[in-house]
Amino acid sequence: MHQATLAKPIKIEGQGLHTGKRTTLTLYPAEPNSGISFLRIDQKPPVRIEAKLENVVSSNRCVSLGKGEIVVNTVEHLLAALWGMGIDNALIEIDDEEVPALDGSASVFVSMIKESGIVKFEEKKRIANLKETLWVHKGEAHILAIPAPRLRITYLVDYNHNHASEQIGSFIINQEVFEKEIAPARTFGFDYELEELLKNGFALGGSLENAILITENGPVTPLRFEDELVRHKILDLIGDLSLIGLYPNCHIIAIKASHNLHLELGRKLISVFNRRCQLV
Repeated sequence: MHQATLAKPIKIEGQGLHTGKRTTLTLYPAEPNSGISFLRIDQKPPVRIEAKLENVVSSNRCVSLGKGEIVVNTVEHLLAALWGMGIDNALIEIDDEEVPALDGSASVFVSMIKESGIVKFEEKKRIANLKETLWVHKGEAHILAIPAPRLRITYLVDYNHNHASEQIGSFIINQEVFEKEIAPARTFGFDYELEELLKNGFALGGSLENAILITENGPVTPLRFEDELVRHKILDLIGDLSLIGLYPNCHIIAIKASHNLHLELGRKLISVFNRRCQLV
C-alpha cells in the first residue's frame, strides 16, 4: 500500500458544532511523509499544528489540537474521512478555531475528497501489525486491541435510554466500508443534556441539520441506519486513532468508550509499535 494525497485543493465552509462560528477550510495536497497538518491562517504569523497525539490539548466532547494558546477543535470527523479514504498527507488551512460540522457526519468530507481525486506516491504507507493484546479501561468503559491480520472495529454502546439502548457494530475497516457504512453516521445528543452543554460552552452551533437529537419519544429526525449511534462512535474512534500516524492491523473491541479512552489506546499502540519495531 502506498501513501496518497489529494489531487487538487478542496474548499469547505460551514458552522462549528460547539463554537457556532463560521469557518472556511482549504485542504491542499502535501508531499509524502509530511502527514496531516492544520494551519491557522487567521493568526499572524500563521500557526501550524500537526495532527498528532502529542498535540491533543482536550478530548472533552470533541478532540482539540493545539500549539500554545492556538487550537483547532472538533477535528475527528475530518481526520476520519482522510484516514478512511487513504489520504496520508495534506495541509489544512483554517481561518478560525473549529472544523465545520456540516451534516454532523464525515460524508461531505468524503464526497469532496472523491471529487478532488487521490494521488498515490511511491512511498509506502506506515502499517503495523499488533503482536500483543492491549487493554485500557475506566469504570464501565473498556477497549481491547488484539492481534489480527487487518483492522476490525467492534463497538458496543448503551445509553440506558428507551430509544438508545444497547447497540453493537462490527466492521472490517477498508475504504469501501468506511465510505458506505461509517462515514454517513451523524453525531448525536440527548435533550436532557442540552442545558448543561450550552451552559458549558458546547453545542452552540448544534441544530437538527448537523446532529441527531434524541428525546424521550425517540430521535427527532429519521436515522440513516438503525444502529447509527454506534456507527458514529466507530467514526469517532477512527478519527481519534488517525492521530497515531500509522495504520494498525488489529481487532479493536470498544465498550462504552469515549474520546479519552480512544486516545489512551492510541498512546499504548504507539508505545508498543515504537518498542518492537513492527512496521511492515
